[in-house]
Amino acid sequence: MPCASEWPNWRPGSKTAREENNARARKAVSRAAAVANQRLERVSDPENVRNYVFAKTHAIRLECRLMPEAEGLNKHELIELLENLGNSLDFDARTEVEASESAWVDVVWFDKHLPVGEKPFKMRNALVLPVVAFEVEWGTGLNAKHVKGSVSNLNNLGAQLGVIVIAQHNLVTLQKLPSHAKENPKELQKILSDRVNRWVYSEAQAKSRIIVMFEREFINWAKGLKPSLIGVAPLSAVSPAASP
Repeated sequence: MPCASEWPNWRPGSKTAREENNARARKAVSRAAAVANQRLERVSDPENVRNYVFAKTHAIRLECRLMPEAEGLNKHELIELLENLGNSLDFDARTEVEASESAWVDVVWFDKHLPVGEKPFKMRNALVLPVVAFEVEWGTGLNAKHVKGSVSNLNNLGAQLGVIVIAQHNLVTLQKLPSHAKENPKELQKILSDRVNRWVYSEAQAKSRIIVMFEREFINWAKGLKPSLIGVAPLSAVSPAASP
């Protein structure tokens, strides 16, 4: 419902009132668009800015916000995408697989030649072949302990290939830190990539083949394999911001 301070003459019910209400709303959007364009012209580095979005808050207040990073998918959506992609590639994809008594892996693609079956099983005694295993770092990609824990889980599982997916949310969180507030998206990904690679390959010492992929790299890869699974155009591998 409109706020009385902005539209004091608004009354529900009549056609005239609704028309006036719509006219006022259109003017408000036009004013916000003009402000957005003025602000955009003043931005010294356009790479730091991807989206000017009109955010409707409290059902009336329209404001223009700079959003250098989009949040990306949540963890449930990423895991669902991994599971669906595995099944579409003719693997037997499973989630929350028990690699050991203390290790669980987010998504595993099993070879169908050795059927997994429907009953819960323990990897130690199961005649199954894990081909690709995924650990999703959604809100934990900035935490060395969590990333190293994912390496340990993948080591315990023993898949032929392990993948650690760094969700877009981690880059958004990193940019909110005062020390990285002025970094552009490409620089942010380079910083986080260097950290994660050091944790995975130097400190955790992965025993099997493990690769690190950022969410947008993974989505572009998945879209190349199965375009029908993702109804969007390929995304920048670096970030929502356009690369120079």
